Amino acid sequence: MMMTFRKKFFRDDGGISFGTIILFLLLVYGVLVAFRVVPVLIRAYALIDFADEQTRFLGRRSAEELRQDIIDEARRKGIKIDERYIDISDSGSRLRTRIQFEVTLDFIFTNVKKKFDKTFEYPKL
Repeated sequence: MMMTFRKKFFRDDGGISFGTIILFLLLVYGVLVAFRVVPVLIRAYALIDFADEQTRFLGRRSAEELRQDIIDEARRKGIKIDERYIDISDSGSRLRTRIQFEVTLDFIFTNVKKKFDKTFEYPKL
């Protein structure tokens, strides 16, 4: 027997059922968390993409210039990163960059720190 919309979400006397209220509150919480967490993750992944692109196309710049460009980009994106956690090694024919940082995700009732540790290695062009 199929339940109708009215029977599923409303009581017989016309009031809203307790389950419907809980479902609505969970939906509101999910939307609020998404609006707070997704932009932070987008900025973090954009920084990783920037570091990857800069490593791949280093050109004639030095490793120190690359490090400073990554730090400047992180600052523009509002991500705190220490210079010690950007490791750039140049072995002549290959360039390797390792970037480590963490961002805080705000879940309204609690905060979670998400760590990023990415390594990029490309032949020098």
